[in-house]
Amino acid sequence: MISTDTKEVNGFPGEQDLGDITVAGNVGHTSYPGLQKASFSTLHVMNTASTATTAWEVLKSFQSLQQSYPTTPWVAYFGPRGTTAALPLLECSAFIKSISMPIKVTDPNTFTVSWEMSAGTSGMTIGSWT
Repeated sequence: MISTDTKEVNGFPGEQDLGDITVAGNVGHTSYPGLQKASFSTLHVMNTASTATTAWEVLKSFQSLQQSYPTTPWVAYFGPRGTTAALPLLECSAFIKSISMPIKVTDPNTFTVSWEMSAGTSGMTIGSWT
C-alpha cells in the first residue's frame, strides 16, 4: 500500500506518448501510439506531533527506496474507498522520480512523492481487494 499516511493521489496514470506521422497532403493530424508514459503524485502527512525521530519515518521510507534502488520500479496500491475486500483497487508499477517537502510554518507537515511510469514497468491494473 502507498501508506496509511497518504492524504491524496493526483493524476493517476492513463496516458502514453504519441508519435507524429502527419505528412504533407494529410487532411488531419495523424499519430501512432508510442510507449506508455504517465506520472502521478502522492501527498503524505508526517506525524510531527512529537519531535522524535519517528515523526520522519514515512518520509524516510520513500527516501530510502528512491536513493537505495533508483532503477527499481515499485508497485503502488491505491484503494480510493479503502482496503476492504471487494472494494476497488488500482495497482501500478512506477519509479520514484522525486520527493519534495514544502516548509509550512502553520500547516501540517506534508511531503509529495512524484512517480513515473515508463515502458520498463508493468503499467496499471484495476481490480478489487481480496
